[in-house]
Amino acid sequence: FNAYSFLPTAPVVKPRKRDPEPEPEPEPEEEDNEIPELLSGPPSDASVLITIMDRYNEYRGFISEEGECYNNRGQLLGYINIEDGTAGSAGEEYLGCALDQISGNEVVVEDALDETCGTIDLGHGSIMNNQGSTIAEFSRQGIVTGNNGSQLGQFEGFDFGQLRVMALYLMLLDPGFLNDNVESPYEE
Repeated sequence: FNAYSFLPTAPVVKPRKRDPEPEPEPEPEEEDNEIPELLSGPPSDASVLITIMDRYNEYRGFISEEGECYNNRGQLLGYINIEDGTAGSAGEEYLGCALDQISGNEVVVEDALDETCGTIDLGHGSIMNNQGSTIAEFSRQGIVTGNNGSQLGQFEGFDFGQLRVMALYLMLLDPGFLNDNVESPYEE
């Protein structure tokens, strides 16, 4: 078992719902216990918009030009509609959106229950949680710095026009990327 190979893989996102709906009895399915192979980069035939690297400069996933978000095992995490600023799960369930504010440089990210997850400051290239604390800052090179100043990773191919897409990815599809408290696998 290599614990490090699991570290950069984002979990499957499940949308929040207002009212619990009774779920139908699941039909027995054959379980596929085989874990997909850990990739070192996006597939060569993929139309890549952004390549995502983790804090150790290891491949974490990519966002395609169509807005599909994949992890480092080639598994679909969800979708981002780049034109209208919405995000959905791999099962195409609505996860949330980015809403431009009437004035200023702020964009609010809301979840499926229309509750604020956080805000984006387009002028500073930063993302704040719903308490107003900065949780991530972007450099021109796409390097993401966390709350305590540590490098969380990098978005290769990033420009500031894509900040809404990055915020939707980080807040709704891969919130584990923002975890500042991960210990290095290289330390003993």
